[in-house]
Amino acid sequence: MMQRTLDGTDGDRGPLGLAAPHEPKVRPGSADSGAGGAEPPASAREAELEAEVARLRRALAKAERAAARDVEVERRAVAALAESEARLRLAQEAAEVGVFERNVSTGRAHWSAAMFRIYGLGPEGRSPEVTDEEYLSLLDEEDRERHRARRNARRADPAAPRYAHEFRIRRVDTGEVRWISSRGEIVRDAAGRPLLVRGTNHDITDRRRAEIALADSEARFRSLAEALPGFVWTAKADGAFDWVSPRWYAYSGAEPGAALGWGWGAWLHPEDRGRVAEGWRGAVAAGAPEHEDEFRLRGAGGEYRWFLTRVAPVRGRDGRVERWVGTCTDVDPRHKAEERQCLLVNELNHRVKNSLAVALALADQTRRACDAANHPPERFHADFQTRLVALAAAHDLLTREHWEGAPLTKLVQTALAPHAGKAGASASRVSAAGPPVRLAPETAIALAMAMHELATNAAKHGALSVPAGRVEVVWRVESPPAAPGGMLVLHWSEHGGPPVEGPPKRRGFGSRLIERGLPIQLGRGGTVDLDFAPGGLRCRIAAPLQPAA
Repeated sequence: MMQRTLDGTDGDRGPLGLAAPHEPKVRPGSADSGAGGAEPPASAREAELEAEVARLRRALAKAERAAARDVEVERRAVAALAESEARLRLAQEAAEVGVFERNVSTGRAHWSAAMFRIYGLGPEGRSPEVTDEEYLSLLDEEDRERHRARRNARRADPAAPRYAHEFRIRRVDTGEVRWISSRGEIVRDAAGRPLLVRGTNHDITDRRRAEIALADSEARFRSLAEALPGFVWTAKADGAFDWVSPRWYAYSGAEPGAALGWGWGAWLHPEDRGRVAEGWRGAVAAGAPEHEDEFRLRGAGGEYRWFLTRVAPVRGRDGRVERWVGTCTDVDPRHKAEERQCLLVNELNHRVKNSLAVALALADQTRRACDAANHPPERFHADFQTRLVALAAAHDLLTREHWEGAPLTKLVQTALAPHAGKAGASASRVSAAGPPVRLAPETAIALAMAMHELATNAAKHGALSVPAGRVEVVWRVESPPAAPGGMLVLHWSEHGGPPVEGPPKRRGFGSRLIERGLPIQLGRGGTVDLDFAPGGLRCRIAAPLQPAA
């Protein structure tokens, strides 16, 4: 009975083909059948089988629930993947990014609709497959073979999993040349041979044009910077130099790159270094709209020259300083001119005071001489005027020489000119001869006044007072040890004039000026000797010369 229930075909079976558990059978005459007798309990084997059936049913129910969950997860994953791919397609189409996949062995590629649009082809009504020759024919002629060679070399390199190329195409619809960026991966077999090439194409024409425009702008800037006579430099937002024009390196003799950062400070004059650095750091910290300073820079030969620097900030859209651009202009000539002007102003003040002092002394000495000789006031006026004219002539000569000195020849000619062409006089009544000598301003004025007094005396009492008289002025330069610049020795000689009867009994203004005042004005070593010889007055003047600069 038990065997037929478990193995027979007429028993009820569960989902796994096992017999379903049955109610225990009631034997005739037993207590359960109503006969009043109890059926003995099932065997241990039957209990085990029933327990196993129950466990299997529970496992089956659990497996069915897990399978249902897995199906739901897979369904959701498929839906998410489809949604992601849809978003990717939308993003690619919005950005006009073309996608392709090429079979390397056949050369045929599958293009997305955006790929066709990038190349100026309508994707509607045509096969998405494009042959390699069709693709290459769309490239610009100047880039076609170069792109083919680069692409083939990349594919042939087993160690190259990816590639990135940029090239030009010519759109089919407009004929316009456009720049394309192609990037992707190379799928290889186990031996490293290329099977597929997957990638994207993106139109980068605007970016390339911007890069070209930027490169052209930088080239123009550098050409302008190199053409300027001064230096041009740029600095980062923090003030550190990041570029200096080649002219700076040519001037300073520094190695390329030595001025970058804050290295330029090493070429500043030690007296300017701290002040300039502090001013520049302050301008950077304040974001100053402009900055200007002057300082001395050391050249390759060790000399220092003055430079004017002007700096302006370059600001971003938010108004912040992104970098600085500056220039350095050589203003050393201006500084030297200012120093010279200051020197000349001081010298002029000194000259004016000296000239006024000389004029006052001339007036005082002329007045005293006239009073001693009982001359009338008209004589004082005439004598004083002639002496002022002589002083003015000496000043004119020095002014033409920028007060740097005066040539002795011109000075003597100026003093004797009023007496060289008097009526009835010999053409050679005055003469001057000697080597070229340049006199310091003080010596020139002193000698000019002495020449004037000697010529005036000769015109009144000496050789120039008669038509046959003449005056000779000669000079030479000696080299005594006591005079490093040499010693000028000048001789004044009068001939053919009235006989001289010895020194005058009364010394006039001219004699006192020559004998007493001139040696003092000539400086240490200067001497004057007057000889009242019977044949004519002779005067020897020795004046130390300044050493050549």
